[in-house]
Amino acid sequence: MIHIQQDPRAVRSAGLIADGLTACLARMPFGEVTVTSVCRAAGVGRATFYRLFDNTADVLDYRCGQVFTAMPDAPEEPPALRFIRLWMDNRVLLQAIVESRQTALLEDAHRRYVLPHSPALQAAAPADARYLSAMLTACLCAFLSAWLRGGGQESPEALYDRLRQCFCTLSTLL
Repeated sequence: MIHIQQDPRAVRSAGLIADGLTACLARMPFGEVTVTSVCRAAGVGRATFYRLFDNTADVLDYRCGQVFTAMPDAPEEPPALRFIRLWMDNRVLLQAIVESRQTALLEDAHRRYVLPHSPALQAAAPADARYLSAMLTACLCAFLSAWLRGGGQESPEALYDRLRQCFCTLSTLL
């Protein structure tokens, strides 16, 4: 669980810890990251860590939220493409999420930060919006996971085009 109060010192310490996690992830897989290694990289004590987070998975969740709050508003770009671009720009974090099988973090972040900015989804009938949201969220997360497993060579635009093509193909299979 995340225990960050609105105290500026706590927010600053949480940022240092999140940066420490990111530094660790650049050197090792998430499964090898320990509280000690994060604290060492962040330059904070264990007491500070445990005052703000219960474990490294909580820091991963916190960092995921930070990534989305920094997402630029680009209304000319489809929200799904912005989501893809954002995670490609944060590949180390994405790799940690996928490797640790924490893709629910991606799904939660997508629901919280991207879907509210999707005019097409907002225009859908309320009964359909729930299902459309679930499908889009799951597909985007699965696509990014597959992109990583495949070596992550496509550009955001190429992956977005592939996603659209797959949706068209899927519609013919139903």
